Amino acid sequence: MARRPEVVNTYRLQMHAGFTLQDAARAVPYLAALGVTHLYLSPITTAVPGSTHGYDVIDPTRLNPELGGEEGYRALVEAQHEHGLGQVLDIVPNHMGIAPGTGNAYWEDVLRHGPGSPHASMFDIDWDAADGRVVLPFLGDGLDAVLARGEIEVVPEPPEEAHVRYFDARFPLAPETLEGWRDGGGSASSVRALLDRQHYSLEFWRTGQRWLNYRRFFAIDTLIGIRAERGETFDLSHGLVLDLVRSGAVDGVRIDHPDGLLDPPGYLARLTRRLAENGAPEGYVVVEKILAPDEPLRENWPGHGTTGYEFMTAATRALVAPEAERTFTALYDEVCGEPQSWPAIEEACRADVVEGPLRGHLERLAAALFTAAADDPGGMGDVTPDAFTDALLRLLASFDRYRTYHAARDLDHAAPETVRRAHERAGGAEGVDRDALAHTARLLSAPPEGPVREAVMRLQQVMPAVQAKGLEDRAFYRYRRLLALNEVGGDPSLFGEPASAFLDRLARDAARWPRRMLATATHDHKRGEDVRMRLAALTEIPDGWASLVREVMADVEPLQQALPARVHPADVYLLLQTVVATLPAGMTEALEGGGSSYTERIVAYMQKALREAAERTDWVDGDETYEGAVATLAGPVLAEDSSPRAALEAFARRLAPLGAVNSLAQVALKVAAPGVTDTYQGCELWDLSLVDPDNRRPVDFRARAALLERLGPALDGDHDARASVFPGLLEDWPSGAVKAYVLARGLRVRRERPRLFVGARFDRLPVRGDEAKRVIAFARTSSEGATVLAVPRLSGALQRGGAFWAPRWGDTTVGLPPGPWRDAFTGAALAGGRTPVQEMLGAFPVALLLPE
Repeated sequence: MARRPEVVNTYRLQMHAGFTLQDAARAVPYLAALGVTHLYLSPITTAVPGSTHGYDVIDPTRLNPELGGEEGYRALVEAQHEHGLGQVLDIVPNHMGIAPGTGNAYWEDVLRHGPGSPHASMFDIDWDAADGRVVLPFLGDGLDAVLARGEIEVVPEPPEEAHVRYFDARFPLAPETLEGWRDGGGSASSVRALLDRQHYSLEFWRTGQRWLNYRRFFAIDTLIGIRAERGETFDLSHGLVLDLVRSGAVDGVRIDHPDGLLDPPGYLARLTRRLAENGAPEGYVVVEKILAPDEPLRENWPGHGTTGYEFMTAATRALVAPEAERTFTALYDEVCGEPQSWPAIEEACRADVVEGPLRGHLERLAAALFTAAADDPGGMGDVTPDAFTDALLRLLASFDRYRTYHAARDLDHAAPETVRRAHERAGGAEGVDRDALAHTARLLSAPPEGPVREAVMRLQQVMPAVQAKGLEDRAFYRYRRLLALNEVGGDPSLFGEPASAFLDRLARDAARWPRRMLATATHDHKRGEDVRMRLAALTEIPDGWASLVREVMADVEPLQQALPARVHPADVYLLLQTVVATLPAGMTEALEGGGSSYTERIVAYMQKALREAAERTDWVDGDETYEGAVATLAGPVLAEDSSPRAALEAFARRLAPLGAVNSLAQVALKVAAPGVTDTYQGCELWDLSLVDPDNRRPVDFRARAALLERLGPALDGDHDARASVFPGLLEDWPSGAVKAYVLARGLRVRRERPRLFVGARFDRLPVRGDEAKRVIAFARTSSEGATVLAVPRLSGALQRGGAFWAPRWGDTTVGLPPGPWRDAFTGAALAGGRTPVQEMLGAFPVALLLPE
């Protein structure tokens, strides 16, 4: 087998019926020219028909025919090998799709045969609950009402495929139950009797969730947890990807939602062992682990680190001005009419999901834990089951981590402190039984081996849903002080950080996770990478932002009077931030194949954001009148000839260059920081997208390939060629070509000299002078030499004249290692030693110095 290419630069592709494996193969020459070393594919095993993301897998043993199947995959692998590329594959070990009638044969066999099915142990089902039947909350009404309307039809032939049909959904029937139904003549009562004899119970979706007895992915009824800890399940769900590794097609894997697994480090140990057995002893393994800003990835997790959310959020904080916090807080409180507390909002949102969609499942887990603890020598004292359940729910709503990590033979030594903080917060609530809370905290801090720990381990698999649904999918949409900070893995209360804090984080990661992934955008991001950078730039002109908000708020007041429902000022504020961050403002970000107008995109985003926030409308009981009012208000605000749009457009044109400089800094940081760079599809140019589905619009690879060809002399040529090209790129910055140039040059340098970046030592460089706080500078050093990166932060105050980039750095200097050096972007030569920043960052916004 040929030597596997080292994972240095990945490029994420979202696979679906509209962008197949054959389409990916056609993009390979361009990606190779860009500097990519590895394709990074979303899941490609068979998913629910029409899936746009692939995480709802229904058969992990087959390549998805909608993506081109085996033939399409062969074409892709041939193309990647022809161009020297490798592949990292996204896999889904935690759950499968079970939407009714979508073809999951394993699940349908379990529904037909119950616990006797050979696949029953694959799924995480509590057969001791709900009278030993799987609760399926998929009806639009109560079962009797559905039957009375004749909405369920029995299809008895052939017996081995007998099922009931409910609109487009199909539910299998146990063969041994058909005879009784035939005797009943097909009446509603006989159908009811037939259904009562099945291994499942059809329930109204609103009420059935309370009795669910299978583990879901978060709170999605159509995604069921699988038991990856079982050897048979692991082999079934990983057999195909291991075959692809053995064939040389795949060099590494991205693990989706490891926190849903019973024992993440145990799973990763098994996975890395199996990768080695299949020809990839150094197989690249990263995990989609969401970390709090002060939370390290556990040392005992085999693999190479995370998929990079923490880098994305840390880079954003580094480019936010902390000194603007007071102005933004005062403005947000003024808009809302009262002080807004992030801690109160996040705890309330976690409590919402604990008491709402997760309550039934958590109650069942609480009962199991109480029973196990009552039989343990430690006992439960006088604590009642109800008090214990209430205490557990309150405690989980107060967690500031996704979960604890107790395993069958090992305690999580970080758990006591995590639980202590949650106990402290929960203990201040009214009506809590403090004795019950103390017992609960004791069990979650250090559960004794045996049934108690087993119960806690099951609970740990559901804990992440509290954070994901309560924090990221609710609180982040409800709190809007500065939207740049409301990103997966972020903390909106951390209003920026000094450069030193960011460099501290990079130094820690260089020491422990030198090959972690570095993301600046993902398929799950809340806002595109350049939207986030423009929002960060708002903090450089806080007074101007405050004036704009007050002006536009006054302008829309007459419009409010004519609406069927008054739009809450906080929702208007959300709209205004979104608009100034996404208006093209002269930039050529294209609506590539999306087909929607700018106004349609913003209105669709507002509807989703307001439903996620669940304050004045939501997904379950949407308030159409209120949503209509928001859409109606957005119309004149966004109309080309309106006064609000004119004010927003003028401000966006002032803001956009500041955001673009931030974006170039972000790209350069990603290129040189410790880890493996990841580029999300299409982000070579300005990415003014919002949350999905907006961030999954088609990408025009032909246009990007043509741009790279035009940049060829500067990318491939000598220093003089670069010196002649970069001034024009700055002048033409709205086209995005300058971003593509920085990325392509950076990726190519990394690919050519990987030892200068992947695994190299990290050293911060001393910056001195009046503007020292506005520079981030560090060096990477290995046995093959060194490289230096310098980028600006908060540089708007240094700009002079009307040019895109014309700063005055004054006496600020960077202490460079001994030279001579050559800038990879401009071709400029520098001597080394104490160097004026004006020489490094005066002509071009970012500098990547390579030894001559």
